Amino acid sequence: MFGKMFGRKKDAVEDQGAQKAALLDAAIEDARSKDPVVHLKIGAEKLVQRLLDGIKTERGVHVESLLAILGSLAGFCVIHSVLKQAAALNRSSRECGIVEVETADGSRYYLGDPANHLLAGTDLSLWALVAGMINHLGSREYPDFVEISGYVASTLGGSEFGQPRVPEQHKPSDLPINYVRDLWPIVLPMIEQRVPVLQERVTLFGFAVQNVIKMGKDVIPPAIAGRLVMECAVPMAKLDPAELRSRLGGALAA
Repeated sequence: MFGKMFGRKKDAVEDQGAQKAALLDAAIEDARSKDPVVHLKIGAEKLVQRLLDGIKTERGVHVESLLAILGSLAGFCVIHSVLKQAAALNRSSRECGIVEVETADGSRYYLGDPANHLLAGTDLSLWALVAGMINHLGSREYPDFVEISGYVASTLGGSEFGQPRVPEQHKPSDLPINYVRDLWPIVLPMIEQRVPVLQERVTLFGFAVQNVIKMGKDVIPPAIAGRLVMECAVPMAKLDPAELRSRLGGALAA
């Protein structure tokens, strides 16, 4: 379903696109002097549109699945960015505050403050942006990050791991781990091109989530939408990318 989402265009169209992209990049740089995260907001809009094009059917778009896709990719982006940053510093994951946990079934997960910081530790973290949109739309029912994190930790290595706890009528069409396996290799090149700074990448996903929560507010209540996003993001932020490549056979980029 997603194979053509970021497919190549014909050469003439690519040339025109390159010219437009150069002009847009110049405009974005000018706008960043007024809004330092405008490039992330623009990237978020483009990501949402690409995903909409990829999952739309004759019946429209399943908003819950789109939210789950973004939450799952945002979570995996967290651990991907954290491990990349450790490698760039030529330090082990443990030296950077990342704890490896191996469960009884032999699976490995990553825990620790660096991931939690990107998930919920700043004004531009995923949780903060989710909560901000929920607030903007008139609700005060924010996802309980501490409770979700505790629950996810208790399910490591079990069948309940990565299963979002939301009402049945708001379940996504697939599991977060499958969204990561199928879509991360497709989305990553776009993210790398637009957001070279590792610490900013999760913020782009956060802005994308904001757009979809607002877009789907009449289909799924913002509070439930926010919980769905975090229920997908938190477990995916604990995955071991190397193990996921091995076990699922996907072409996940390191």
